[in-house]
Amino acid sequence: ASAQTSAAVAVTFTTPFPPCPAITGLSAGNLGQNTATLTFTPAAGATGYTVVVSAPGVAPVTSTATGSPVNLTGLNPGTAYTATVTTNCASAQTSAGVSVTFTTLFSPCPGVTGLSAGSITTTSATLTFTPAATATGYTVRVTPAGGATVVSTTTGSPVSLTGLMPGTAYTATITTNCASAQNSGAVSVSFTTPFPPCPAITGLAAGGITPTTANLTFTPAASAVGYTIALTPAGGTTVTSTATGSPVALTGLAPGTAYTATVTTNCASAQTSGAVSVSFTTPFPVCPAVTGLAVPAATLTPTSASLSFTPAATGLTYTVTYTAQGGITQTVTPAAGGSPVSLTGLIPGTAYTATVVTNCASAQTSAAVSVTFTTPFPPCPAVTGLAAGSLTPTSASLTFAPATGAIGYTITLTPAGGPPVTSTATTSPVALTGLTPGTAYTATVTTNCASAQTSGAVSVTFTTPFPPCLAASNLVVGSFTATNASLSFTPAAGALSYTVLVSAPGITRVPITATGSPVALTGLNPGTVYSVSLTTTCAAGQTSAPVTTTFTAPAPAPTNGTAGNITETTADLGFDPAAGATSYTVTYTPQGGTATTVTVTSAPVVLTGLTALTTYTVTVVANYPGGAASAPLTFTFTTLRGTAVRGTLAGTAVQLFPNPAQRSTTLVLPALGTARTARLVLVNALGQTVRTQVLALTPGGTRALVDLTGLATGRYTARIQAGPEGAALPLVVE
Repeated sequence: ASAQTSAAVAVTFTTPFPPCPAITGLSAGNLGQNTATLTFTPAAGATGYTVVVSAPGVAPVTSTATGSPVNLTGLNPGTAYTATVTTNCASAQTSAGVSVTFTTLFSPCPGVTGLSAGSITTTSATLTFTPAATATGYTVRVTPAGGATVVSTTTGSPVSLTGLMPGTAYTATITTNCASAQNSGAVSVSFTTPFPPCPAITGLAAGGITPTTANLTFTPAASAVGYTIALTPAGGTTVTSTATGSPVALTGLAPGTAYTATVTTNCASAQTSGAVSVSFTTPFPVCPAVTGLAVPAATLTPTSASLSFTPAATGLTYTVTYTAQGGITQTVTPAAGGSPVSLTGLIPGTAYTATVVTNCASAQTSAAVSVTFTTPFPPCPAVTGLAAGSLTPTSASLTFAPATGAIGYTITLTPAGGPPVTSTATTSPVALTGLTPGTAYTATVTTNCASAQTSGAVSVTFTTPFPPCLAASNLVVGSFTATNASLSFTPAAGALSYTVLVSAPGITRVPITATGSPVALTGLNPGTVYSVSLTTTCAAGQTSAPVTTTFTAPAPAPTNGTAGNITETTADLGFDPAAGATSYTVTYTPQGGTATTVTVTSAPVVLTGLTALTTYTVTVVANYPGGAASAPLTFTFTTLRGTAVRGTLAGTAVQLFPNPAQRSTTLVLPALGTARTARLVLVNALGQTVRTQVLALTPGGTRALVDLTGLATGRYTARIQAGPEGAALPLVVE
């Protein structure tokens, strides 16, 4: 009021520049191997631009520009670049960067130079060229005239071409392969493979030569399409023919003539090989031999034979020779016509070879034709009066009248249904041994004469008798059980089987048939007296006299008597039963007392009313049907002390721990007044003492370690006696 004013309060501020705008429309063009051009729409208010060019593995390059376009130089070919342009405004303001990516061009892929084909063979060639810079490899295309192109790749020069066809024009083209799948233009060369030389045959030979024919054989030449055959007789004219292979038949030849045969190989494209020749001479016709040469068996005698044959067609005469084995050759001139030819004055039993040769004109002779024959010996006579005698179960004697001219005899002895056995003899009689009793035999005698001649066989039949049937010996009955036994004996020679008869008064048993020892006897009654009869059965139903023995079937006793669960007044008796027993008589007698008997059918037997601390003797007898009884089974046991079965001493509990125990346990005793020692006894379930230990007592009580090693697992009683007092504790050992 009243036009008053306060002091002035002032504040200062600065207005901001407008934001620096980024360029727009950035692109890369005019791409070359090392250059590119950036174009963009300039930003309003820009004072200039900062350009950053970067690529992987290449250091970024920064430059400035005043506007668009911006030419980039010094770039790497085939490289991906990123170019970023930032606008620069007044007062050092800059815009956000704007980026573009581009890739420079690769260098052109150059083709190879100097391509040529060399080392050309019928099936191969080699391409050589000057490699192209920057090449990563080359693609090779090989095209035969009128055929399919084969494409392959290589890494450089030279390139081996194989598997080409002979006599074929080829065009080979190579294209350079550069990076990034670039390829050059194709560079080509042409060449032609030659035909192979026409090879000559090998191994030419002439064979199968007759007076008018021959065969040429050879190893064919590879790639041959045929052969030219030139045949020239000595002093004659050459005749030419063709053939497709080996052999080549030559016909119409002149006998007794020298020939030269020449073979030339014919190949494709009218090529021919060098000539290969062979010489041969055809023979004259041979003088034919006779056929069908033989000495008919009907014409043979010990001293003569007749030789027959079919004469040769062109034969004039024949030369006949015959030779005894190891002797001199003799010659016979046959009559006109040749066959047959009589041979006389021969030696009996001798091998001869007779030979016939045909004689033809011009002093020609045929090949010799031979036959062998042997003159027979005079017949060998058979024996007469053959008979068999002196027969036993295993032997016999053959007698006969000897044959004139015999040098020995062959004896064949055949049992009925068996194989023959052959032996020799020089005269009669002949002893036959090792025969089988009761067997029919056929004996055959054949006379042996000189030079392996034999007579007809003469036979006689006979049958060996059976030997007497023998009884077995050494009868013994043993291996007894309650109802079984075993009969053993020494077998009788020739026995086939045995009949065993076991009998007892009032008991009928079925006979037992056995083939040998031992024989099992079953179903016996214990305590019974038996009689055994053994009869041998031999061949042909023969039997021996019976052999007898007697035996008593045992009454088995029970076994393994034991006493368990023993107290001062009771005990349990156990035993293993006897097989076949029907009941058991148990008698128990206190030492110095009267026996008590009970009859039971099985174990255990519970005894009561016994006297404490007393030894008892027990007998167990097995009872069997028919009144038989076994020998007694005897064992003893002792009842416990009446004051010992308690777990306290001096009114204080006695302890065993651990319980059950394994290798040891600890006994704890209370203070026992004036007693200085105590006695520990371990008793098993059978009442047997198994361990004893004397303990030294201390006035305040005693701890003692009890060793249990070596004890079987089970239940035990630990008895402790200290002066007039005693205690007993159960103990289980695991």
